[in-house]
Amino acid sequence: MLIIDAYNVLHLPMPQSLAGLDEARLCLAMSRSAYRERSATVVCDGRPKPHIPSTSPVPSVQLLYSGLSNSADDLIISLLDASTSPRKITVVTNDRAIKRAAKRRKAQLLSSESFITRLASTLGSIPPLPKSAKPDLSPVPEDQVRGWLEEFGLTVEDLQNDPLYAELQSLSHAINPEARPEPTGSQQASPASNEDIIQKLRATEKAETKAKRRQKKNKTNTKNHKNNRITPPLSKHVNRLDPDKLLSSDLREELSKYWPPPGL
Repeated sequence: MLIIDAYNVLHLPMPQSLAGLDEARLCLAMSRSAYRERSATVVCDGRPKPHIPSTSPVPSVQLLYSGLSNSADDLIISLLDASTSPRKITVVTNDRAIKRAAKRRKAQLLSSESFITRLASTLGSIPPLPKSAKPDLSPVPEDQVRGWLEEFGLTVEDLQNDPLYAELQSLSHAINPEARPEPTGSQQASPASNEDIIQKLRATEKAETKAKRRQKKNKTNTKNHKNNRITPPLSKHVNRLDPDKLLSSDLREELSKYWPPPGL
């Protein structure tokens, strides 16, 4: 399993073939490169950006955001600490704190540069996002708005009095006039907690372990089946032989002089 420190990777200088790589395209690129055989989790700081899909476009790669109260580093370290099989995890990062946590848990490490080099060499170019992974142009949820306001030390009144905010609101409505209003109260979906994320990680590890055991068992059964094949006894083949066809007529005539012996 791979755990990728997304922004540590995406902030590196990219080769020309990976220019414009973002969170969602990183997930898609991994599913079509040398990493496609491994399940992966891409961990990002903060919350999804409005112009980028908030979920992974492929089922084999999970896209997680740490939220405003935690960092991606904190979430990756929590995933490592919660893992029941840390030795099977490869962490992609250059961050010192994450590297220390990975070494403490005996997880494998891969530098962000090495990851990008292999991704570029086996992918070729960035594949386009599927139509189902279009950016979400619906209004930003109220809790996200409050979170960003707190991050920048602003209030709702400051936002409502800003003329640029009104202009952006009208522009958003013009681009997506069919956007439904954000659900409120109990209808509003709460973001996944760290506990939910850890449970998903454990379920993924458990599924991978079961698949490997099943594959190993199938190989053992095939090997035993080959070893248990019974070779027919030699007598079975000998009994099918016709003595008259094995000896020439001259040899049979010569033997008849001595067999059967006298007195038998």
